[in-house]
Amino acid sequence: MQNIQPPPKAIELFSIGLELHQIGKLDEAEKYYKAALMKHALFIDALHFLGVIAAQKNQFEAAIALIDQAIAISPNHEGALTNRGLALHRLGQYDAALKDFEHAISVNEHNAQNYYNRGNTLQELKQYEAALQSYDKAIAIDPLNAEVYNNRGNTLQELKQYEAALQSYDKAIAIDPLNNNVHYNRGNTLQELKQYEAALQSYDKAIAIDPLNAEAFNGRGDCFYELGDITAAKYCYKKAIKLNPGLIQARLGVPTSNIPKIFSSTDNPEQLRLELNKDLDELKAWSAFNKIPDGHLFVGCHQPYYLAYQDTSNLEILVKYGEISQSLMRSFPGITAKKLGNPNPIQIGIVSSHLHSHSVWNAITKGFVENLDREIFDLHFFDLGSYEDNETEIAKNLSKSFTHKCMSLFEWSEEIVNKGIEVLIYPEIGMHQLTSQLANLRLAPLQLAFWGHPETTGLKTIDHFISANDLEGPQAEANYSEKLLKLNNLGSYCMPYTGQVTPPDLKLLGINDAKPMLICSGSPFKYQPQHDHIFIEIAQIHQNCQFIFFDFPNCPTKILMDRLKNEFKKANLMFDEHIKLLPLLKPEKFYGLLSKVDIFMDTVGFSGFNTALQAIECNLPIVTIEGEFMRGRLASGILKRLGMLDLIAANKAEYVNTVNKLITDRVYNLKIRDRIKKSKAILFMDLSPINDFEKFLIAQCRSK
Repeated sequence: MQNIQPPPKAIELFSIGLELHQIGKLDEAEKYYKAALMKHALFIDALHFLGVIAAQKNQFEAAIALIDQAIAISPNHEGALTNRGLALHRLGQYDAALKDFEHAISVNEHNAQNYYNRGNTLQELKQYEAALQSYDKAIAIDPLNAEVYNNRGNTLQELKQYEAALQSYDKAIAIDPLNNNVHYNRGNTLQELKQYEAALQSYDKAIAIDPLNAEAFNGRGDCFYELGDITAAKYCYKKAIKLNPGLIQARLGVPTSNIPKIFSSTDNPEQLRLELNKDLDELKAWSAFNKIPDGHLFVGCHQPYYLAYQDTSNLEILVKYGEISQSLMRSFPGITAKKLGNPNPIQIGIVSSHLHSHSVWNAITKGFVENLDREIFDLHFFDLGSYEDNETEIAKNLSKSFTHKCMSLFEWSEEIVNKGIEVLIYPEIGMHQLTSQLANLRLAPLQLAFWGHPETTGLKTIDHFISANDLEGPQAEANYSEKLLKLNNLGSYCMPYTGQVTPPDLKLLGINDAKPMLICSGSPFKYQPQHDHIFIEIAQIHQNCQFIFFDFPNCPTKILMDRLKNEFKKANLMFDEHIKLLPLLKPEKFYGLLSKVDIFMDTVGFSGFNTALQAIECNLPIVTIEGEFMRGRLASGILKRLGMLDLIAANKAEYVNTVNKLITDRVYNLKIRDRIKKSKAILFMDLSPINDFEKFLIAQCRSK
């Protein structure tokens, strides 16, 4: 065995280097370490600390090469194993780093830092349960390490155990109240819990400790947006950009902050659209000339989802937003669809975060997947959501493969491509970040969008938008960036409701059944300010009528109520006498309420589909306006299918008159109900759209 004991002169040189190293004089320290090595080539600590200096200079490959030499001499050197593991971690070589940290633990199982490092690496490998165990071992050894509690909280957040994550952050703060990173992470968790006011407080504490924390300002922007304060949101995003010009999530937040969830009385929709276009142009120019490392990870973190509720063409804006997304996707490592033969059956992939009881699944996806010919088509589901129920089990039973994992964008892309998918279907683009990221890629030869979000995607990677004859106007192709495919009739296979119907206690809900009851069950986002006067005009005619709205959870419904209250006040009408705001009801009670009210008032501009079908099932008259765009023609499509054109108003004045007639003419109201009862069966279990879709798929995949 070689003698590895350094001579006195080498130790003296090393000691001088170590003193310089400890006070941050890296270049001088490096010279002395090298001088020590000249005296003794097998000086383990000199090799090791030269590697540490290289790592401090972000020269991680050089660091690993130097520390390799030290470990070759002393395989169980705990410090060298730890620092090589840290360098490997920084290079993203997590499996190799994990081996080093586990080796270090085997050398010294009483060092909390070894377990902490292993936990951090397991977290990067998405082995969250194992990471938790490692952090817990570190805490058992050193219960006063705030960083361990902080990272433990981050792991719990990844596992969506948000309450437990908060407890971990609170312990970290108790140990180190001035750790701004913990306050920031706590704010993120509170955001996930939709506790936006509390999240703001955590972000404010992070900023008080570190006024240059750009991410905390970005988090504040997110909270203000969710709370409906778009002015404060935009200010915070711009402040974040000023502090960190490369913070792409804040740059994406600036334009989308011009799209409020619900317009307030003081908002100017036209001015906000001008600002939106201006901000998008600036972001497009910036993204074209700035390569953003990992920019693809932020695609979809802010989406123009609520733009669809504005009753005007959004094509130009969405194409522009799509081009920005494509520009950010340049940083994504290339995964593209494989060249496929013609296997039988045709391989269909469905990417969705709503493979459970949800309007997208119930109205669209379920009918298709249950009725496609299994001899011709294989179904592969890629479930991006976090929730499962009985409907999820139905999807699993229909599938050739069902993937539901916690994976990165790259891993999801590989999973889809490796399945040999020929047709990739996205039922709802624009509602979920990971869905939007995947939709920006070419992962199958043919990629389709369904109308779970009834708006063009603006993406060049989506080939066709699947709609319906009864839901589109004569010039509909001009509204889409994709090729438009219009399936027969309503374009979907809908099943009638077979559950219980339980009429609610109207008195308990604050509703007087002796007065006209008009149900307005659209989500608050659908009510645009330019249509508010419809309620005023009806209330002026029928001063005892009741408009029944619903308070959707995690939605700033109060903004809508305040806006309507302002309009009623200006018209000298009693808001509280006319507007009844109910909590969301369970299906059996909602159907029970529909069976009791007089009229279903469809939302103008963004119509109802599921709710309109529910009204029809209860023989309830619907009043609607046929809009220019698909999203404004859902209820009118249903009524046209029933041949009930007299309930489709040409304008708002006619809408008010139709409501008035249904209130005052009870005989007419009853005749409408009878017509609905006799004709409604035609809406359900219609296989013709499925047959259309099958023919389209076969022609696309097997005619070449």
